[in-house]
Amino acid sequence: MTDAILQGLTIIAGEWQSVAIAWHGAAALLIAALIVRRATQQRVAVALTLPLFSVTALAWWAGNPVNTLAFAGTGAALVRAAASFPRIPLVWGRSWEVVSGATLCAFGWVYPHFLAGPWWQYLYQSPLGLIPCPTLAFIVGISLATPSLQSRRCGLLVSSIAAVYGAIGVFVLGVALDWLLLGGAALLAVRSVVYLQVRREPLMVKAFGRTL
Repeated sequence: MTDAILQGLTIIAGEWQSVAIAWHGAAALLIAALIVRRATQQRVAVALTLPLFSVTALAWWAGNPVNTLAFAGTGAALVRAAASFPRIPLVWGRSWEVVSGATLCAFGWVYPHFLAGPWWQYLYQSPLGLIPCPTLAFIVGISLATPSLQSRRCGLLVSSIAAVYGAIGVFVLGVALDWLLLGGAALLAVRSVVYLQVRREPLMVKAFGRTL
C-alpha cells in the first residue's frame, strides 16, 4: 500500500512537470502581489483554493479517491467561505508569522522529493500544485504570513488537512521532510484559535458599553 502511494506521487511529479512550472509562475505572481500590496483578503483566499483543485484533478487522474475527495471538499469549503471575506487590502502579519510563513512557502516551492534530477530543477519543477504536501505547505505559509485565512473555521480546516497529510508523510510514507509541514499546521492552528479570542474581546467590550 505504501509503495503504491509513493509510486503514484512519483508518477504525478514526473508526468506533470509543465503544470508544476505553471504553478511556480502563479505562486510567484501571488507573492509579488502581496509584496506590492495589490491583493485583497478575499482574492488571496480564493487564489489559495486553486492549487487544491489542481491536486484534486491529478489525484483523480492517478486513481487516488481519498486525495480526490479530501482536496475537493477542502477547496469547496474554502471557496464558499472566501465569498464572505472582506475586500480590504491585505497586510503582512507579525514578524514571527512572516518568517514562519516564508519558510513554509520556500519549503513548498522547492519540495525536494518525488522528483529525479539535479537540485536546481527543484526551483521550478518541484511538485507544487501537483501533490498534497508541498501544496499544503505553500498554502499554510501564505496563511501564516498574511491574514488571508483569519477565521477560526478556515484556519482550522487548512491546519487540520495539513496536519493529516504531514503525519501521513512522516509516519506512513517515511518522508521526514514533512515534519516541517506538521510544524506549520500546528502554528496555523494556534494562530487561528488566538485570533478568534482577539476578535471576541472588542465585541464583549462593545456589548457592555465600554470603550478601549
